[in-house]
Amino acid sequence: MNNMPGRTFQDRQQASLDAKAKMLERFKARPAEDDPTIARLRAERQAVVEARKAREAEREAAKEAARKLAAEQAAIEKAAREEAERKAAAEREAARIAEEARILAEAPRKSLMDAVQYMQQRAAGKGRR
Repeated sequence: MNNMPGRTFQDRQQASLDAKAKMLERFKARPAEDDPTIARLRAERQAVVEARKAREAEREAAKEAARKLAAEQAAIEKAAREEAERKAAAEREAARIAEEARILAEAPRKSLMDAVQYMQQRAAGKGRR
């Protein structure tokens, strides 16, 4: 410690005692637990805590509702997508069947045309020899 001129051990000891007495006075001056002011402040704090919890519960309910709505919309979109895929597959199948039917319907005509063409070529070829 720095010894200042004019400060003795008794002076420092007295200053310490005075500081301790002031701290004790501050502690004793504090309102008691059953003081109406303290009870009012405690009630206000409790009201703030309850209001905060209520707001949090409302936010959670809103989030849950939004999640449910999003899930429902996703399910609806998925069902629509699957229905569109089924329709497209059915249309492709119908087109494939129609193409097969067209090919089968043309087969006798085509084979007849091929035979006629072949005979014409043969006839044209015999005359050249």
